Amino acid sequence: TYISESVNNELQETIEGNVIFNGTIQMGDGYLINDIIFNVNYISVGTKYAYIAAYQGEERVEEIKLYEGETRIFNYENSPRIALKLFDTSDEGSGSGNFSITVENSNLPVHDGGIIEGGFYTMYLED
Repeated sequence: TYISESVNNELQETIEGNVIFNGTIQMGDGYLINDIIFNVNYISVGTKYAYIAAYQGEERVEEIKLYEGETRIFNYENSPRIALKLFDTSDEGSGSGNFSITVENSNLPVHDGGIIEGGFYTMYLED
């Protein structure tokens, strides 16, 4: 069961949706929703940001730097809008971030694939 919430980002965009994830993602891992992977490529604890590459299938569609406290809303073809928020960063392990992921309520299907250890690279580049 998911928690429903309203999410605003810094541009004052809003989505109404369900929180599908609220927890820690390690640097190098990703989170899969439908055919979209949010890959956490780098965590900077000192400057408090995460560098994230978004892939739709095998194609990198976006790269972002998300600072602690920021929310980014993504809108990709054949997928509901997705809000990704970085709460904080930690030097635990190789570096990690505490994230919340909210998926907009819509008629589009949602497949919550969860955390993918090794992220995009494990799914598409390993034999």
